[in-house]
Amino acid sequence: MTETVNGTTASKGKSTRKGLRVNRINTTKGVHPYDQVTWERRDVVMTNWRDGTVNFEQRGVEYPEFWSVNAANIVTTKYFRGAVGTPQREWSLKQLVDRVVGVYVAAGREYGYFASEADAEVFDHELKYALIHQIFSFNSPVWFNVGTASPQQVSACFILAVDDTMDSILDWYREEGLIFKGGSGAGVNLSRLRSSKELLSSGAGTASIKLYDAQTTTLKAKEGATTVEGTSGTFTVKATNLAGTGPASAPSSPVVPSSSSRTASACPACRAVSLIRCSSTQRRSVPSWRRHGSAGRSRKSRR
Repeated sequence: MTETVNGTTASKGKSTRKGLRVNRINTTKGVHPYDQVTWERRDVVMTNWRDGTVNFEQRGVEYPEFWSVNAANIVTTKYFRGAVGTPQREWSLKQLVDRVVGVYVAAGREYGYFASEADAEVFDHELKYALIHQIFSFNSPVWFNVGTASPQQVSACFILAVDDTMDSILDWYREEGLIFKGGSGAGVNLSRLRSSKELLSSGAGTASIKLYDAQTTTLKAKEGATTVEGTSGTFTVKATNLAGTGPASAPSSPVVPSSSSRTASACPACRAVSLIRCSSTQRRSVPSWRRHGSAGRSRKSRR
């Protein structure tokens, strides 16, 4: 799809940054990828499976006609930005894709990644085509944050290191909370911490990180309706982002869905909040936790 070519030669004989030539694969010159599909308006209404009450409602959203109801529901409830019912609320997949792709194309132009303006346009069209046809999808933090006023946090997972000091342990809690707020997950290296059987430097009592258990038991981000609730150990998760003003946070412990968490959208395999395709599902549609759970049961039942 791409090839690298030399840039122009500077006055001192040194070449500038090389640019990428981008070839078309799925798109046609002079035709925008949005014009290659048929779009339709839908109503997304999410109800509580127990009592039928409405948890989320946004009418008149726009998607390609071949998108499944499930995919449209998840993208609308999780990735559209802006408070529901306000003019700032996104209502079309075109707006979402434009918001994210526009940032990357603009950065490519600014930092000389493209050999020419024509190559930038091809990149823009090919990426938009891949996204609306579900050939490819970014991870959740990209959809949550890119092109918004939020910090441009785009990694799905972070690895934290902790030293055997109180300051470092407390920094760990803060950093992990901010990572969750941006929609990402976190792992941690605790190898430097003393065991729970070892004495503290004061000689009074033994070491413990029970505070971390309490923190991960219930974490609520005060942004929109974002919540993550659970039980430490075998994590039962309730993840919501009904207001659409902030990303749903991901738990830091393995997730085991229960019947009381059917509104959860966290994948127990990769721990990511729901994606059009999560990293562990081999090109199948969300919700990932339901798929993984049903797959496990079906394998067991076949034995």
